[in-house]
Amino acid sequence: NCDVSFCQECRTSTHQAHFFKSHQFVPLQQRIPKCEIHPGCMLNRVCLQEKSIICHECQFEGHSGKDVRKLEEVASSIRTNLTKKVDEVRKMGTVLNGHEKDVIQHAQDAVASVDASILEVDRQFEILYAKLASRQQEMKDEIRAAGQIQIDEPKEYSNKVSQIRSEIFSMCEDFT
Repeated sequence: NCDVSFCQECRTSTHQAHFFKSHQFVPLQQRIPKCEIHPGCMLNRVCLQEKSIICHECQFEGHSGKDVRKLEEVASSIRTNLTKKVDEVRKMGTVLNGHEKDVIQHAQDAVASVDASILEVDRQFEILYAKLASRQQEMKDEIRAAGQIQIDEPKEYSNKVSQIRSEIFSMCEDFT
């Protein structure tokens, strides 16, 4: 026996498992503690002002004029409020789950967009590299034709290539 009090609904839903078959169920009325002042009376009232559980005799003797309610009513009210709160939490969980899916979808969309941007940048660099190679060849041809420098002279060739690169970088800055 687990010495836990359940309403009928909770008892039915909780104690259906096979390992609870040996539990002995005792009616709640037999389990309610007795009043120490009035031993023949069960503690079945709640004084809301003093936040204490009392019997019906105590209600008239020491709690007269105070907000006293039946224990069952208070328990039912608490159960109803808890059920509402649990439902609210479940609804919030459903809403959050929906938001989680939205966040994941937005993240996936962002990743796809970044991937597409990277591919476009790669494509633009390939085009730029091809233009650079073409321009480099044109300049080599111009240099050879003009006879200004000999291609075999590495230092002069390197200076001219550096100049061409500077021109290209300047063109790249114009794109941004």
